[in-house]
Amino acid sequence: MRRSGATNAEGRAPDATAMHARATARHRGAPGRALRLAVACGLALAILLAIRARTAPLLPGHPDFANAWDHHKYIWMAEQGPFGFHLAPFCWRIGTPLLARLLPFSTPASFGLIALLSLWASAVAVYALARRGGFAFAAGVTGMLLFLTQGWMVRSNLYNIWKPDPLAACISLLAILAALERRHALFALLLALGVTVKESVLFVAPLHYALATPRVWNARALGRTALLTLPAIAVLLALRALIPMRNDDPAYIGALPDTLRIVQLDTSRYDLAWLWHALAVPRLRAFTPRDLVDGTIGVFGLAPLALACLAPRRSLRTLARWSPFLVLVAAQVLFATNAQKLLALGFPFVVLAALGGADETVRRLRAPWAAFGALALVLVALSLTRSWILIVPGRIQAALLAACLAACAVWRWWNVKGGAGSQRSPRSSS
Repeated sequence: MRRSGATNAEGRAPDATAMHARATARHRGAPGRALRLAVACGLALAILLAIRARTAPLLPGHPDFANAWDHHKYIWMAEQGPFGFHLAPFCWRIGTPLLARLLPFSTPASFGLIALLSLWASAVAVYALARRGGFAFAAGVTGMLLFLTQGWMVRSNLYNIWKPDPLAACISLLAILAALERRHALFALLLALGVTVKESVLFVAPLHYALATPRVWNARALGRTALLTLPAIAVLLALRALIPMRNDDPAYIGALPDTLRIVQLDTSRYDLAWLWHALAVPRLRAFTPRDLVDGTIGVFGLAPLALACLAPRRSLRTLARWSPFLVLVAAQVLFATNAQKLLALGFPFVVLAALGGADETVRRLRAPWAAFGALALVLVALSLTRSWILIVPGRIQAALLAACLAACAVWRWWNVKGGAGSQRSPRSSS
């Protein structure tokens, strides 16, 4: 019988027979699985190093380094101690600066290493997420490559190495995997550690409930999710109690260097009521279809979103399962600037939905996954042709996707023609 308690990352309830078959295959194929994982790890690291080599990081001497951006806050926290800074919300994001302070390297080297390793682990986690969803090895590698095309998540964080976003995204992915594997203690631990890096890790909490049950209301699953979220909430509250914000303290703000005073909108203010009137309301009133394009295609690229549209029912099912997480991700733009960078956190859904669309095409046309892997690899390669490309232009992505689908159709036609020819050959020879 089918269990009603759990679903995979796409929102489909797992079949007990299929789960047993996969478990048996995993046990028998452990050496091969380890080799495939090693290949994925090596490929991800090689591509990340290539992107890093083509990206000029925001280091002292860079033309943008002197700007009063967030990186100065995190540098101060790493060098002076993360508990002595009181400008919210940065002062509560102690995880990355504290880790950089503990590493036996210079401050830039420590932050750069954290960013690179976090993105590497995230790429491998995307591969694992795809494999956990039932996709084949080639599909898992394709998903990993699609993640590496996400410039607002990958290249942007190899440029601004100081931000906590790479480590926060990595911990979020690991927490999602823990939720799928029903490793509840690990999920709670990752969530509690993650909120010390950035509060957005808490967005994964409702996703734990959504992945735990196919039903809208499940009191037992809801209670378990709430219980597992309590340690993270306790850590958030403890940080706010131990490190009080002093954004409205003129004496404190006046004693800070100019590069540390600004939170956003050229002010040090930080409270939800003020942000709602100063940022959220103007954005909602001025919202246009162009903003929707910028927040979707401009963030994730045209090709992954178009791939998701190739399997609309499957994508809608995945969207329904991931909607609690995605709503919270989208809500960030109402209270913070740099919308594209904030929305980029939705990449796990985009990658899974894209793989679902590609999988439907592979099944219908009996095409090889290599076609979509090649598409993702070409997108990565094109991003390396310039020193600063976050997303390959939409028209180029559209042309490459069309060529990929055309190649799949030709493959299908060729195989059908070959099969028909082999069936007619005995008659023609008689």
